[in-house]
Amino acid sequence: MKIIEFLTEFSDERSCKLHFKSVREAQGIDCSSCKNTKHYWLQNKWQWQCSNVIKSRYAFLNALFSCLKYFQL
Repeated sequence: MKIIEFLTEFSDERSCKLHFKSVREAQGIDCSSCKNTKHYWLQNKWQWQCSNVIKSRYAFLNALFSCLKYFQL
């Protein structure tokens, strides 16, 4: 995606976050501690919370940083 396309598609931070949230939901969300697939969305924190374990995951960070394992810093 070129920068002009990115800016056209994501005109603000909220639209970008919503995109990454929907990508994450399409992939499926499972708890890294208990493997549960039932989560609640906490709108005020922009994160999911497992219904079994009190552990939250940031939507945009998980989507963004999931590809870092392919890069060496």
